[in-house]
Amino acid sequence: MTFFWNKFTMRAALKIGADFAKDMSDTDRQETYSTAGNKVEGTLANHYQDGYVYETEARKKDAAVICAFNDGYLGDGLYAPTSKEVAGTISTLNDLFCSSFNVNQADTKAGTPGILYGRYAGDTYAGGNPWILLSAALAQLLYRGAAEMVAGNVALDEETVAAWSRALSIDSKQNTAAALAQAMMGAGDGVLLRIRKHVLGAGLHLAEQLDRATGQPMSAADLTWSYATVLKALHARPE
Repeated sequence: MTFFWNKFTMRAALKIGADFAKDMSDTDRQETYSTAGNKVEGTLANHYQDGYVYETEARKKDAAVICAFNDGYLGDGLYAPTSKEVAGTISTLNDLFCSSFNVNQADTKAGTPGILYGRYAGDTYAGGNPWILLSAALAQLLYRGAAEMVAGNVALDEETVAAWSRALSIDSKQNTAAALAQAMMGAGDGVLLRIRKHVLGAGLHLAEQLDRATGQPMSAADLTWSYATVLKALHARPE
């Protein structure tokens, strides 16, 4: 199987390696890395189908793609955090995990903002629950998008505005970068607030997963990756 996360981060590593080789005047390695990176890049467009970016043919709706958008972006516009492709992927995964997890439905009914993400459609590991690290990765991505909007370097076309309006559940008439930045930041805050709600009783200790019905922390206790991803999200939040 070919995985989007592998390809997107591999492309980034090869491009960065080519730049380093250039700085070191190593033209042979620069060419080798650059050629390989371009070859991988040429396969990425195939992962954008039906309005979202899929992970692999056997497991299309997969939140690993959210991590890929964070981990492999080079600032060159390809799957940028403000792109229609990212917006469509968030919309698709929102629909999946809102319908899959009773805890999301209960939280929304209770007025708790945000959403909790699991791994992928049909996941059965430990019962198939929301993961703190994947939910926090979504918050990080939204904050990164808000920061790009605030920086003012985003050209918003009608299709991109429509995609983000759906992803953020806002009026499509709110088509300015400033309005979208505020909506993205609010959505990121909502994700972290929903996580906080379910870990508060545990003294803010971050487990691996949250029970899909109750939100109770479960599985691996004090998972380093959970803490790291929450901190990365907080670091990405615009002031």
